Amino acid sequence: MPVFALLLILLSGYCAAASGSGPEPQSDLIGALDLSEYIDYLEDADNTLSLEEVVTIHSSNWKLNQSTTFTQGYSASTWWLKLTLNNSDSAAQDRLLEIAYPGLDTVNVFIKHSHGLETFRLGDALPFDQRPIKSHTFIVPLQLDGNSATDIYLQIRSKSAIQVPLTLWQPAAYLKHDRGETLMQGFYYGVMIVMGIYNLFVYLAVREKNFLYYVCFVFSIPLFIASVKGFSFEYLWPNHPNWNDQAIIWSLCFTIMFGALFTESFLKLEKLGNWAVVLFRVLLVMITAILLASIVLPYRDVITLLIPLTTFCCFLGLMFGLMMWNKGGLSARYYTVGWAAFLTGGITLGLNKLNLIPTNALTENTLQVGSSFEVVLLSFALAESINEDRRLRSQAQQNALETERNVRQAKEQALHLQQQVATELEARVRERTQELEVLNQQLAEISDTDQLTGLKNRRYLNRVLDEELIRCSRYRNPLSIILLDVDHFKQFNDNYGHLVGDDCLKSVGSTLKESIRNGVDCATRYGGEEFCIMLPETDVKGALEVAERIRTNIENMAFLVKGETVPVTVSLGISALLPNEQLKMDKLVKRADEALYAAKAAGRNRTMIARANQSGSDPLNTVVQHKKLN
Repeated sequence: MPVFALLLILLSGYCAAASGSGPEPQSDLIGALDLSEYIDYLEDADNTLSLEEVVTIHSSNWKLNQSTTFTQGYSASTWWLKLTLNNSDSAAQDRLLEIAYPGLDTVNVFIKHSHGLETFRLGDALPFDQRPIKSHTFIVPLQLDGNSATDIYLQIRSKSAIQVPLTLWQPAAYLKHDRGETLMQGFYYGVMIVMGIYNLFVYLAVREKNFLYYVCFVFSIPLFIASVKGFSFEYLWPNHPNWNDQAIIWSLCFTIMFGALFTESFLKLEKLGNWAVVLFRVLLVMITAILLASIVLPYRDVITLLIPLTTFCCFLGLMFGLMMWNKGGLSARYYTVGWAAFLTGGITLGLNKLNLIPTNALTENTLQVGSSFEVVLLSFALAESINEDRRLRSQAQQNALETERNVRQAKEQALHLQQQVATELEARVRERTQELEVLNQQLAEISDTDQLTGLKNRRYLNRVLDEELIRCSRYRNPLSIILLDVDHFKQFNDNYGHLVGDDCLKSVGSTLKESIRNGVDCATRYGGEEFCIMLPETDVKGALEVAERIRTNIENMAFLVKGETVPVTVSLGISALLPNEQLKMDKLVKRADEALYAAKAAGRNRTMIARANQSGSDPLNTVVQHKKLN
């Protein structure tokens, strides 16, 4: 997934930082001030904090940004940024605050003046016309009162990478900078469009598929870059913010797909062997699958899969170019050099979005320089390939007889047919193998699942509990199990029938699922009306909290029989593996079983804890503790 590098030179004049708590703009400021070093930040992992709550948080809980640009990679948290601008001049100062990363979904800016609070709500999740200043980046107008400090709070949340390059601009300097950047961007897009249209006409003339793939590739690159930099949102779909994230994924997928098709066709990868063609086809299928998955999957999940796959495709294209260069041919050399530039931009952007390298003008714009360089060289390579084909065709016409040509064509057709049959056979074998794997997985899942409750069964518990015991004993981690039994279940069946009893077990199973940690704890049907819950990394105290939550949830469960609520309660026994204890699975279960029977003997609807004797030699000597919360 290439990224283009264009080195932006910022205006030479910078504001000096004040000796106080924030940067102090001077009255004669001409230029821009990078605010990254003045940012304090706070993570709201639960996404619940409001401005009123953030303002009251003590300064010791804020962290000072240490990087050249505040960046947190792909994060589901809300990030709060705080900075203070001091104006020691008696006159008010007009400034512009730029957040130069247009991919942020939510950017709320709160400005606390001496005379009140000013709020700006920005982000690519809102229509473009709602921005206070029309720009592909986020621009907020500031008026800094004379002889006063202005506190600024930013609330950032996004499915894309969290990057907040903050710059304070003098308005005239920003306009000059914006005109220069717009000119450079216009030059880049102009070059790409001209190259695309020119080669489109060439394709219409020669009907060579290489040119068609090349044209689609050339048009996909600037569309992707325009989507990343916010120009597409500004000019193409300003009233459709929901399309922003999809546009990045789709344009990137099309770039890689057409780049791969062009590489396969242009370099004639069949000369390297069928494996090269098959590898490219597999990658195309994967890219297509990700493209379709983006319709239903979250943007963050899709892009984190797409970036490494794109980087791998770039490396693969360079490797094949070098291999064909080694076989000779000027067009392969053009391709390899151009693709190397493209790869450099792609790797840079990928590492930047994964927060592995810092964010700056170089890392943000390498793709544009690299892609421009590549597009020009690939155009030369296409022209050279046509000339080379013409020379070879002329030589073949002069040196070969008609009969020899017919024989060669027949052999080529036979070879192509043979390769096609082999490819189809391999595809069928892969398909049947995949079907068998799916069936085996389904059978394994069925054999490990209790058909009545949908929980895992005792066979599954015995396997995973033994594995967890070994792991926890090795690393001295706690492990607890809860064994529970539905109280008076035999009388329940006698009074209401076995079908109602089955419904009761289903309800208990559903309550167990809702009461434990999904993906960590394991709830199983142990047999009859007995259930067992395995709690990895959980000590006795944590197991007691889970057990009481289960007991309370089941006791409060609305189980209806013929329109009437029938009370359902359970008795629970807890057994825990101590950090330094070596214990077999059956003895751990036996402890829990003893605690369960103690709970029943104590009156049911309660939890008992089985504790191992720490001084004696018998690991099953238990002291039963009763716990019931009312």
